[in-house]
Amino acid sequence: MKVETDTVNDSYWIIKVCPFGLLVLAIALNFLFGIEPIKLFSPSKQLIGFISCAAIILVINHSWIMTVTELTQVRFKIFASPGQLAQWSWTLLFPIARLGYTLLTATILMRLRQTS
Repeated sequence: MKVETDTVNDSYWIIKVCPFGLLVLAIALNFLFGIEPIKLFSPSKQLIGFISCAAIILVINHSWIMTVTELTQVRFKIFASPGQLAQWSWTLLFPIARLGYTLLTATILMRLRQTS
């Protein structure tokens, strides 16, 4: 079996040098063809309305996806990070900690109801 060579030099050229090369090429093409600068105008009210609607739909979609993801993680005990795994294993090893948290939350809620 043949050992592959390290590709650090290839990734260096792609990540570090390629963006600057593209920038130099774009500037050279601008000088060569004499492209005029872009003239900016403020957007119309209709365009702002469309962008606002798109942003609202995006926020609703993102919230739904994140909620479903969290519920799936809880249901199937999927851990996204070592910290979550450590926290879950801590409550499995010491269920009294989970009980204490539940009692603390219940106590706080009861006191809030009494004051209102």
